[in-house]
Amino acid sequence: FRQFSTRAQVTPTTPAIAGFVVTGDAPTTVLVRAVGPTLADTFAVTGALSNPRLEIFRGSALLASNTGWSTANNAGDIARAAASSGAFPLRTAVADAAIQITLAPGAYTAVAGSASGATSGIVLVEVYDLTGGSAGQRLVNLSTRAATGAGANALIAGFFVSGDQPKRILARGVGPGLTSFGVGGALARPVLSVYRGNTLVAVNSGWSTSVDAVAIAAAAAEARAFPFATGSADAALLLHLSPGLYTAQLTGAEATTGAGLIEIYETP
Repeated sequence: FRQFSTRAQVTPTTPAIAGFVVTGDAPTTVLVRAVGPTLADTFAVTGALSNPRLEIFRGSALLASNTGWSTANNAGDIARAAASSGAFPLRTAVADAAIQITLAPGAYTAVAGSASGATSGIVLVEVYDLTGGSAGQRLVNLSTRAATGAGANALIAGFFVSGDQPKRILARGVGPGLTSFGVGGALARPVLSVYRGNTLVAVNSGWSTSVDAVAIAAAAAEARAFPFATGSADAALLLHLSPGLYTAQLTGAEATTGAGLIEIYETP
């Protein structure tokens, strides 16, 4: 993957938590953004978060944080990185958050929430690989956990499949599986849909009912994803995707709401 983004609903008690893994033998430079005001100002998104705060963690260690990208010491580098990666520009007069950082191989989380801790709204969390995949560095095992509902409150993850050959992708929409990790109010019946543009590629609302259930379980084990309980209502799709841009959308069946997790894995 070269880039990954998630649009999610943030509340004072429920931030958007995006996880990603950097592979390879050398550090990778990434651009991470939490966009709220520009969603409203440029894209007319209703209910966008007015004051996002972005934090990057490795485990429990806070590596960097930002609450206004244009106030960062490397604001010029952030703007140039956005332009070179094809990201839309952020206005300097609004309080979107962004961090450009070089990371050693490993697992990281980007947490986007309200800077004041008191506001709610829609936020777009983006992660861009700025290395171009040199020396084997790349982003894999991408995930986001956030409040999930229907319509504008759907959890929407965008990802870009790079290269010139199709790749085997495991996408999962987790609801009931979150309860084993102590997550309260998990989405009871998640529905996972994968699109390329406006074209629906595949949809699932119960992984164990899929004709690929055995292969899905095997792919999850290969990717070191936590296993789903047999017969659970969690959703999953195992797909061979051509290079290009895709979105995975997680909603609740019959307009139900709750905490949901989208996971995207590149599998062997």
